[in-house]
Amino acid sequence: LASAATGFTVTADGSAPTSSIACDGGACPAGWLGSATMVSLAASDAGSGLDEIRYTTDGSDPLSGGTVYTTPFSVAATTTVKWAAVDRVGNAEAVQTQLIQVDSTKPSAPSLAFSGLANASWDGSTLWFRTGAAGTVTVTASSSDAQSGVASYAYPALGSGWSNTNGDYGFTAAAADPGEPNDVTATNNAGLVSDPTSFTVTADGAAPTGMS
Repeated sequence: LASAATGFTVTADGSAPTSSIACDGGACPAGWLGSATMVSLAASDAGSGLDEIRYTTDGSDPLSGGTVYTTPFSVAATTTVKWAAVDRVGNAEAVQTQLIQVDSTKPSAPSLAFSGLANASWDGSTLWFRTGAAGTVTVTASSSDAQSGVASYAYPALGSGWSNTNGDYGFTAAAADPGEPNDVTATNNAGLVSDPTSFTVTADGAAPTGMS
């Protein structure tokens, strides 16, 4: 006597899985990050099902000995993540690549140079301006950032009677004597802000005195 037959289905699967990457739960940015990020990988397979995702962080081929992904991992420095998903019958997707740029160091505090002085003077520590007369001064900041680079500088508003366009200052004859400190900062491409460099601005309305 023979049992009732039990059948099974045989289906071809020639399609590889598809995968994605996320940084802190969202899209990985094309630009710079200012701190470490948690990287997660995900994949799906409409055929035989997902077997594993393999990845590397040293630029090598993940299908040749990469780490099997199990949980999100931290990236704290600029890293190229490579990964590939494999299904249960051995179909592997093409290796995917994501550059993650991390700069966790703020720029250096800027050095300052003073030029374009009209009815104003810089003595190495104080910017003097003549009261009762209009004038100009240009403050030029210089900073360094070895990783993402300096993106911008921020110059202070000096108050009533003063104008400022990216460090090009003008003052009117009625300009106020600014309060202190007057801070200049640099921001890098990861959004980190430097320590400030301050300069002192002081009104001078007194003429020199001669010798008798």
